[in-house]
Amino acid sequence: MEAYQTLLCSLISLFSTRLRFSRFLNTRSITMDPSKLAIAFKPMDEDAELQSSPTPWFVVTKALSEVYYKGLPSEPLLIATTNPSPFEDPTGLEAYSVLKELRELGNHPLASVWDHGLADRLRRSLNMTCVNWTSIEALRIVKDGESSGPVIVWIGVEFGALTFEEGSNVAFNCHAFINRYGFRDYHVEIKESLTFGIPISTKDRPWAEGTGSFYLSAGGDDKGNNRECERRNNSRAHEDMTYTLDLAVIKIDAGKLDANNYCGNTINIGDKYTCQEFMEKVSKTVLMNPCEPCLVIFKNGANTLTTISKANNVSSYMCTHFAGKYWELREWLIIPTDKNSGPFSRKGDSGSCITDIFCRIVGILTGSSGATDSSDVTYVTPISFIMKVLHTTKFFKYAHLKPVLI
Repeated sequence: MEAYQTLLCSLISLFSTRLRFSRFLNTRSITMDPSKLAIAFKPMDEDAELQSSPTPWFVVTKALSEVYYKGLPSEPLLIATTNPSPFEDPTGLEAYSVLKELRELGNHPLASVWDHGLADRLRRSLNMTCVNWTSIEALRIVKDGESSGPVIVWIGVEFGALTFEEGSNVAFNCHAFINRYGFRDYHVEIKESLTFGIPISTKDRPWAEGTGSFYLSAGGDDKGNNRECERRNNSRAHEDMTYTLDLAVIKIDAGKLDANNYCGNTINIGDKYTCQEFMEKVSKTVLMNPCEPCLVIFKNGANTLTTISKANNVSSYMCTHFAGKYWELREWLIIPTDKNSGPFSRKGDSGSCITDIFCRIVGILTGSSGATDSSDVTYVTPISFIMKVLHTTKFFKYAHLKPVLI
């Protein structure tokens, strides 16, 4: 091996590893097929009949659709909800829309089965009914100022994919399907949104920029001392669905790094916050809901610079259009701290190294979802998955995150 084996790991959406670690669909239907609802959302007991209702619980109106998600960064349009009383009209001389915020799923029984078959069956059922979905998530949506709120199975669909009536039918069938797992204290909501994955800049695409991630050593005899946050999941229910792996490893020439310009895997919080302001924001995030402990994370991206947020405790699923095909991918969800924090990421932040408050590398930022470029949520590929894949290769069998200058 050459003397300098310190490498820079960066995200490039054009890298071919995505073809190996995701599931793709050649085409998608233009319209949802309502005739397949009963078949797609069939009960787990094959001999049972799907219970149906002659009319949906609630059909969203255009006026409600436009104000329901006020407070979220992209303010997506609501298409359907199984909540029979989803909104209270504001009253008084200074009436205004109720603002919403996102929260992690937390300690809810749904978390124990979401990544162990439920979410995967839900995804397959949506595909069978030709619903052009973009994201599937389990989280909480609360009113401004509240620490917790109802659990929401949040489904994103392409713009114009469903009418309010069609969306209501899909939401009801999703709810009826999930009910068979024994849950009642939750709602299904459908929104319009798109997913985004932004590549780091290349010579022939200088307009597409991203952020370099972290330093990596190829290892060899020195196996190092990894400081990484492991994302554990023992599910085998969706073996064809795995995390996004858009990865390029770039070798740094000898002499480019020395003791004056190399600090290892450290994140400079920059001048967006003072150290005291940064720690105050971290403390505020930790204490927002002390009854629901969460993983607080941060990053320093090329566009939004230093941002602080929270990681959800279950996986999300996204479907995005890339290279002429639709790709279904598994993601780790990052949720904004509150309505005032703004989006955790924007275009140009893709590839950023995500770190927790214990200085452990959590993963690499791969994309986001929202109705505009102000994303409501951000997607991350866990570092434990990245290192596991690298360790299967010959050159990176002993790769680690503690490179040293030689």
